[in-house]
Amino acid sequence: SCAELMLLHVSVKADFAATSHEDDSDDESVKASMELVELVKLLASVCSPCSVAQPVPPLPGMPAAKSTPPGPRAPPTVLLLLRDADPDETGPSEQSRVSACIEEVQRLFSEVCPQGIEADAESRPRVLTWLVPPLAGLGQTELTNEVKTLRKSRAQQSDSLAGDPPTLEDALARATKSTRKFPSMPVLQEQYEVLAVALRQARLDRDAAHGATPTPAHQRTVSWPMQFPLPVGEDKYGPLAQRIFQELEASSGSEGLLPKLFPVAHCHQQLTTLSQQRQQCLNRGRDYLEPEDRRRLESNAESLDREIVKLKRIRQQAPPHALLKTFGQLVLTGDTERITEFGAYLDDWKQLRRAPLLEHKLRLRKELDQLLEEESGEAPAAKVASTTSGSKSCGGLGGGIAAPLPADAKETVQVAELRAALATLQRRLDEVDVSIDSFWLELMLWHEMERIGARSGLREIDERLTFAACKQCYLNWVKNGNPVHFLHSAPLQFGAF
Repeated sequence: SCAELMLLHVSVKADFAATSHEDDSDDESVKASMELVELVKLLASVCSPCSVAQPVPPLPGMPAAKSTPPGPRAPPTVLLLLRDADPDETGPSEQSRVSACIEEVQRLFSEVCPQGIEADAESRPRVLTWLVPPLAGLGQTELTNEVKTLRKSRAQQSDSLAGDPPTLEDALARATKSTRKFPSMPVLQEQYEVLAVALRQARLDRDAAHGATPTPAHQRTVSWPMQFPLPVGEDKYGPLAQRIFQELEASSGSEGLLPKLFPVAHCHQQLTTLSQQRQQCLNRGRDYLEPEDRRRLESNAESLDREIVKLKRIRQQAPPHALLKTFGQLVLTGDTERITEFGAYLDDWKQLRRAPLLEHKLRLRKELDQLLEEESGEAPAAKVASTTSGSKSCGGLGGGIAAPLPADAKETVQVAELRAALATLQRRLDEVDVSIDSFWLELMLWHEMERIGARSGLREIDERLTFAACKQCYLNWVKNGNPVHFLHSAPLQFGAF
């Protein structure tokens, strides 16, 4: 019910069947498959009972929507992507079939309108069509070029379009200008389940009516949506998400989340910083220093040594976190989809915790920018005023009047307070910076501890977990298109990796 655009990707060959004309005419006629008919009916029924919000800019080539009183909202624009049709084929037979497929989709959407086929153009969904070229078997460069060409191409010309048809990029960009409020993710998941159950039931009823036996591939297609987390209670999350949220909440405290969740990575980061500081002390000790300065330097070096020994002991004795064990089990099974789902739940929890902090940070940042702009604007005027007042005092009688405080003293104090508050907020944001990359890095460091003989390593997380299993799962996870951080905030040291 929030849709501004509806992207429908169908096949000319698989989703439409040719039909014969009774008058033996040469015009091509097609009929949509039952699955496409059911899908269009469901999509149109969900998008029709909406209330009007605010009008959005019209799509290029489409007439501007008239301002209407509150009532049923205008239907979404349908972006129809037709595959299995060669865009370079200009024969009359192929063009006739493509046009027939477009008309069939328009007819399906018109039938489910409240006014039916007789509805006017503003009440029916507007269908914009693009032909998708064959993309299977293409290399990365060819695939990128084909997709760029598709995004720059214009929609198929039709009688309902006024002027030049829009490009696919323009059509997709219209959604970003919509003022319709997008529902929350739990609501979307719940609505998805309703649609998935309806589609599965309709397919099963149709197979039962025709006496067809579902194939194994058909059974997998029917049961696939059930692999997603189903609503649980009022939280709309499955068991894996509930476990992740509970463990993260239990670990969040005054001591911080990251030291408990990633003890090896946290200690490794602290040891790197302390080692650099200790090296600086050693380098400074080679220079000539006064006795007092040298004693102070040696004291600092001893404090750093004690802190380094303490962190190394913690790194050798800290047990693996429960969530790290859960992640290790997912790695052991090699299920990259579940690992991606694990990362999505981490992002949900992190965004929930970061949202109020980011809003507060943005508000403080705006206040700081405003103060800095005021200071930069008042600085020249203050300089001129001080010069004028100084010349007058030199020509006066020297009555001993005390000089007033600088006008920007108060603003300077406010700037310092805002900078300190921003630094505190940033530390709080860093404390909840948990991602799937953090778990991969922790696994790598546990293997590194095993390699240098500091502790048992991956076997402490799970007895069956090995370096070969982690490496194979990580490679599959990367090959599936998941982003990977190579620099780790050290771009100048990229060659060292």
